[in-house]
Amino acid sequence: MAVTISMILSLPSFRDAVVLTGFDYLDNIVTQVSTADAPITDADYAISKPGDFYLSGFYFGGHSVESMIQYLNPMAATHSSGVCILDEYVSGLPEEVLRYCNDHRLPIILNSAKVPYAQVIREIMELIIADGQNMLLESEFASIAADTIDEKRKLAILKNLNPHFQANLSAFYIYFKEGSPADHALYEFFNKDILCSALYFQNGLIGLVSYGDAPEPASSRIAYYAGSLPSSDRILGMGLSEPFIKLHNISKALNQAILAAKVSLKRQKGTLIKYEELGVMKLLMLLSDHAELEEFYEDIILSIKDYDAKNNSQLYETMCAYIKCHYQYRETAKSMFIHENTVRYRIGKAKEMIEKKAPDDDFRETFSIALKCQDILSIYSGERFDV
Repeated sequence: MAVTISMILSLPSFRDAVVLTGFDYLDNIVTQVSTADAPITDADYAISKPGDFYLSGFYFGGHSVESMIQYLNPMAATHSSGVCILDEYVSGLPEEVLRYCNDHRLPIILNSAKVPYAQVIREIMELIIADGQNMLLESEFASIAADTIDEKRKLAILKNLNPHFQANLSAFYIYFKEGSPADHALYEFFNKDILCSALYFQNGLIGLVSYGDAPEPASSRIAYYAGSLPSSDRILGMGLSEPFIKLHNISKALNQAILAAKVSLKRQKGTLIKYEELGVMKLLMLLSDHAELEEFYEDIILSIKDYDAKNNSQLYETMCAYIKCHYQYRETAKSMFIHENTVRYRIGKAKEMIEKKAPDDDFRETFSIALKCQDILSIYSGERFDV
């Protein structure tokens, strides 16, 4: 998970900073930080590299549009990640300069001249170093998730991540929107506690919360983290493993959290799903690679969807609403803005179709299980079934 302009903006030294332009390019990757406080020469084009992030008092940028663009041109031409200008000599930039930077995918940030360069550079470099360390950790946690290493190696990885981990843990997994920058607030949320740790992993973030054997304090600890997760529009799904998983069973905790997050991503976007509350889905997951699960889905759900497509009906949508409304016809009708008799007719037709496939079962329960099978197929195929 590379360091981006968005992550830099969350640092303490950028607390009062303002983005002047390049709002669409805040996911630019930052590879190193430097200063630009000397007159521009040809050498600047040679030494500037893609991903460089510059700090500048902009004294030599001058006060004309032409001189400002000339000063910023090496950064734009070499695909620098962004420029932070201090407000000592300028309080803003002309529209023409802002358009030029935006056209060249170069974010410009205005920050206070009271913030020392040393503090800014230190904070950014700490992020970059942490990102390099996280890449190694991500590789190691991929081995943990795949369960391809022994318990001794797993414990060594965990102790290297956090030597203060206690005997038990719970794992959180949080999915981010694909291509969106990482959420540094979530990272810090877990890392602020000495008994917890976070790391970016694949398309999201792992949060590990450790605790001892005492049930009440542990439950309070888990409840705090589950109830206090920072909100973000970048979050697509969140999952929480079972409690009281021993450190050497980290593979179990991690896979439970990832699975619960996938369910959240598919069914209750952005909400926290606890693995222990998945119910029958935990059993159905064991059939994820069996043809019978897909056959059951096709017999129940796909047959109804095919009927809808051929007859321009809405049996599937009505059954989904019927379940969400706890099998109440009137509430289902209200939720769909249709007459109650229409709901009764559609449910009756769906019941008739389902009972042909599963005559000895409750048609509502059969449809509900088939929906869960659909979710599982969606999770493992990457396809999204929308209701």
